Amino acid sequence: MKIKIQSNFVDTGSAIFLPRPCGAIIGQARHQWFENLTGRTPSIASPDFWEYLIGRHTLRTLAEYEDGTWEILEET
Repeated sequence: MKIKIQSNFVDTGSAIFLPRPCGAIIGQARHQWFENLTGRTPSIASPDFWEYLIGRHTLRTLAEYEDGTWEILEET
């Protein structure tokens, strides 16, 4: 299956964080997409905080496929 859209994120157990987007409109769309698929509201991490998070938690990727299915992938 071909991936339609994907985004990295970190789940700390108490919160979900996405890296800071490159633009406000892109960030809004990604935030809404993430929340619609997972039912969880993410927060945005600054670049420094993002580096801190990925150093202490598993980096995950939310991937949505062209057929509408989605899954969470973990970095190894």
